[in-house]
Parts: sequence; C-alpha cells; structure tokens
Amino acid sequence: MGWKVAVDFVDICDGNRLCRAGEPFPRPGLAASEKRLAELAGSGNRVGCPLIIKDGENAPEKPKAAPRKRGVKKDA
Repeated sequence: MGWKVAVDFVDICDGNRLCRAGEPFPRPGLAASEKRLAELAGSGNRVGCPLIIKDGENAPEKPKAAPRKRGVKKDA
C-alpha cells in the first residue's frame, strides 16, 4: 500500500517541490525512507500536522480555529 498527499505542502527534500493533495507520495521514480514517511505522516514536521496518509485513508479534518476573546474596554 502506498502513500498520498493529504494537504498541499512543499517538500524540502525534493527540491522544494509543491506536493498537491491527492497526488501519490513520493512522486513516481523516487523513494522515501521510513523515517521521512513517519515524519510526514505524523505531527513532528515543520507544519505540525500529518501531510501524507496511506492510500485508502481519509485526510484528517483541519482543526477549527479557537474563537478569539474580545477585550473589554474600560473607562480610564
């Protein structure tokens, strides 16, 4: 079973190539080490979320941003 790109990212180990969601990873003709696959499939990469998934899996949902707290103006 192979891997596919879950979210668009720039692969710094492939000449800063843009990898688009849905494409196979690594691109045909190249190989990636188990360490590199684990890095990109986990959250221990520069982006902090999984960038690739195994074929047949669904892409993880993007986390929703926490609501911002609005400051209360106080009279001086």
